[in-house]
Amino acid sequence: MKYLNRAVLTALTFSGFSSLALATDGVPFVHGSGEWRVTHADWRVVCDNLGRGQCHIKTVPVDPGVSLQESAEDRNQDRDDAQDTHSITYYPGNKDQEARFQFHTRTTFAPDYDQLTLWVDRKRYVLDPEQVKAHKTSSGKVVAETFDVTDKKLVNRLLDGMKKGLTLKVQYGVYNPESYSLNGVRASLKTLQKQQKEKRTISGNNTRSRSGKARTQAEETQAHFSKPR
Repeated sequence: MKYLNRAVLTALTFSGFSSLALATDGVPFVHGSGEWRVTHADWRVVCDNLGRGQCHIKTVPVDPGVSLQESAEDRNQDRDDAQDTHSITYYPGNKDQEARFQFHTRTTFAPDYDQLTLWVDRKRYVLDPEQVKAHKTSSGKVVAETFDVTDKKLVNRLLDGMKKGLTLKVQYGVYNPESYSLNGVRASLKTLQKQQKEKRTISGNNTRSRSGKARTQAEETQAHFSKPR
């Protein structure tokens, strides 16, 4: 388990969890929240529950020439409880949900306000109202500042364009566009795919481990950090 092994070794090298100390570009680490993370330039891969839970990739607007990690350190936003003003998140599809992009902004507007327009470099994507959905929490509450795009063809087109592009711009209605770097998105998607494959392998190993065989690396990691200190 290449990625999980590296994450475990990195986590065991330090006492406790120090995300800023561990967040080296391209190197997996375990965050204090229990998330498995890897930063690639301006994008980050995040998987819940030590890499066994839901995974996604995410970015926030950064200044030119400043990496996601440097930006996080400057703004103290390397924690999930820090609310990003703007962000883009991609969730891969699985048996429980469709693949989707999630666009978050603190700009004030109603969920049905006008339309969402995207640019990958000079390629423009004007989204129809039915292609953009106001995000709902698990309790059904509408989050006016967050939008989901789940149209399969559109999601695939955006992914293809982002892999080849340099910049993604997002415009909400008549508000000024927000610019996001695409530096690191290809590496993040590649890591995401590998981690998803590894997670399926771990799931199979978990079944075997419950029958008396060796525990998976993820289970070993969880056991290590559960020990009394």
